[in-house]
Amino acid sequence: MANWQTWWRNVFGFSQSESRALLILLPLLAFIIVAVPIYQFWMVRSTPVTPPSITLLDSLRLEPRVSADAGKSQFFKFDPNTATREELIELGFKSFLADRLIRYREKNPIEQKEELLKLYGMNESFYRQLEPFIDIPKRETLGYAHRQIKPSNSKPIYDLNTADTVQLKSIYGVGPKLSQRIINYREKLGGYVSTNQLYEVYGLDSGVVDLLKMKFFVSPDFVPRKIPINSAPEKNLSQHPYVGLVPGRLIIAYRFQHGAIKDWTQLKEIRAVDTVKLRRALPYLEFE
Repeated sequence: MANWQTWWRNVFGFSQSESRALLILLPLLAFIIVAVPIYQFWMVRSTPVTPPSITLLDSLRLEPRVSADAGKSQFFKFDPNTATREELIELGFKSFLADRLIRYREKNPIEQKEELLKLYGMNESFYRQLEPFIDIPKRETLGYAHRQIKPSNSKPIYDLNTADTVQLKSIYGVGPKLSQRIINYREKLGGYVSTNQLYEVYGLDSGVVDLLKMKFFVSPDFVPRKIPINSAPEKNLSQHPYVGLVPGRLIIAYRFQHGAIKDWTQLKEIRAVDTVKLRRALPYLEFE
């Protein structure tokens, strides 16, 4: 060390104290020069740039893929008067039993849970499993709390999906505005798949709906207008009453990330979507 200090003093003309200070500062200066680029390199590696489109897709919180046991029924609250065939099958109904329930309720709206036991082929143990999930809302009739509208013995005579305002106004309680709302809602849906969807028409009293169901029917051969879920633009999806703006966008983002949506089980993976509501849209969605 003494030889180095002598060499510094002879070459640069430093005093002894200056030589000692320089020996202390040189290692510190070298450390600063090396540390700055190392720190910058570490910050770049630990903070990757994420494109906006990837951020949107990553914001979708997905549930785990459906396992091999997905065939098992899943119970959820349902109204036996409005549940679709697909919902009933998902609950565990056999195809023939779901069809019987739909035919039964078209003629006789279900008012008590126990009425399901009247269905031929309904297993009592299966009914006991379903019972806690059966949700039949109380419906007032024509504004009178104690008035009951009894089903007519005559069969419905008008097809709900081809009816015009004149036929609709023939029902007591349906005027020009309500008849037009029924038709407008029919267009938004893509057609009625059940007369129980009339309960969803804004301003239509449930008692009037009961009267409409006595005179109007939905043909079992009717096929609603379907939305091709793998090619439809966001606008077409979002404007359907059973989908909406946010679910429509999430479906578009999901199919962009995962490819074609093949069936209902994939839609259930989009956790941010209300699948209970979206399940009603199944008759109007085309997966192929």
